[in-house]
Amino acid sequence: MSSREQQKFKQWLNQIIEELVWANCYFKVWEQLWPSTEEIANVENLYLNFFQLTRKAHNDQFLLQLSKILDRHRDSINVFKLIEMIEKKPGLITEKSLDIDTLRIRLSEKEEVFKRLKTLRDKKLAHIDEQFHINANLRKSIHVYVGEARAILTDLAEILTEISVAHNGAVPAFETVGIGDTSELLKTLISLNKER
Repeated sequence: MSSREQQKFKQWLNQIIEELVWANCYFKVWEQLWPSTEEIANVENLYLNFFQLTRKAHNDQFLLQLSKILDRHRDSINVFKLIEMIEKKPGLITEKSLDIDTLRIRLSEKEEVFKRLKTLRDKKLAHIDEQFHINANLRKSIHVYVGEARAILTDLAEILTEISVAHNGAVPAFETVGIGDTSELLKTLISLNKER
């Protein structure tokens, strides 16, 4: 195994992990911004344009981040290519207990959601597709549910952790410091609103 191949694999792995960290951040902020209580809804209604735009921006960016990690285009760096690299060059991993077939099965179980995510990206998020915008049935059929999004984040984090540990023993962190800042900001706004 050449050091060049090892370096390329390490760079790809780190890039995909970084994209998943960002995806997780966008998802967590969007989740915290959701008007899940009357207090949150009331304070967000005071600054409606800001919060509506912010929620949409975080949701769209989250979906785009996931799309990048799962994009099967031949020029993209993605989780599927990472697994193929390991299959072609088993020396990329030092821990031989990594079960590539199990990783592939876990990804294939989400294939239907991945297809909807790709269609959503291609038809709405990254392009303005005419048929998508005039066909209400198509718009209704293409979405990713919150539970599905959360499950994809969890599965990808677990898969990338297994690969990283097998490669060099490193356990990546997908949660960032300050991930609860959005909730704290909302609590502060709620408190200030009560003082008015």
